[in-house]
Amino acid sequence: MASSPKLIQLNSEAQEVCPSGSNGRPRVAVLMSTYNGEKYLQEQVDSIAAQEGVEVEMFVRDDGSSDGTRKLLKEMSSMSKGCISSWNLTYGENLGFLESFERLLMSASGCDWYAFSDQDDVWLPNKLLSAVDSLCLAKASLYASTVEIVDEKLETIGRNDFPGLTYTIAAELIRHRLAGHTMVWSDALQSDIHSIGKLPCWSHDQHVVIAALISGTDMAFDESPHVLHRRLASSVTPGGAGLVKRLRHELDMLWNPGHRWNREALAIAVGNIHGADITNGDRAFLQKCAAHKKIGIISDPEFNCGLAAGNAEACLSVLLGRF
Repeated sequence: MASSPKLIQLNSEAQEVCPSGSNGRPRVAVLMSTYNGEKYLQEQVDSIAAQEGVEVEMFVRDDGSSDGTRKLLKEMSSMSKGCISSWNLTYGENLGFLESFERLLMSASGCDWYAFSDQDDVWLPNKLLSAVDSLCLAKASLYASTVEIVDEKLETIGRNDFPGLTYTIAAELIRHRLAGHTMVWSDALQSDIHSIGKLPCWSHDQHVVIAALISGTDMAFDESPHVLHRRLASSVTPGGAGLVKRLRHELDMLWNPGHRWNREALAIAVGNIHGADITNGDRAFLQKCAAHKKIGIISDPEFNCGLAAGNAEACLSVLLGRF
């Protein structure tokens, strides 16, 4: 019987370096999708170039920008800067953030570690190395951290510590909670992601978490934030973007228009993966979630995402036939 992957809580402030790569520095692939992001893009790339103790390869796909983003990317990619050793740059049509990041996720290879990046954040200089250190210390394959939320001028407006965070397949189907811009994962997990193939997830970062869970790998969660995460009126995700946007998101989650969050399709896809390292409890939950009538999952012992509001929304969604 498969054992449950563990969630390991860490504070990365006092850890030792875990070197790798030909020059003794961890080689990290940074995956970034851009779209009309010229205003803050240079600042973000500069903060990536300033990362300490690592070598970075940039994997960037522009998702059909109509402003000066592509010109800026071309200029930045024409020269090496700081720890950035190379660029893999693609100009594509507008597909939306999910498909754009998915294309990066399914194509990037050849590095020791992998990380997502938003186009308008600012990374602290130890962002990547502290993640690699945490992964080495915990002997885990996936890292995520708390989020420091800032405004346009980088003034702190909030923080998300993900209280009650639960690392199970069932929790991911109820509500994906972790922030992709904090994630770093191993080359072994990246190989598993490629082997598993595409999944009908509703975010690229959920894809990584589910791949880690069905691969049976542990996750290191860092209680210290290492990114200044800008929240703007144009931000796609709702965290820290105001009460109205948050309420609208919760209502969307509840009513699930067009089954955007298609738990049934995702449960079927995960349950059909050959050789998946899934516990009996998670497999039973997947089977209930894949069924046409899902009322039985409310009483399932795995029905918990660690967040009371998320559990309540999911329960109502089941009762309304929208889960």
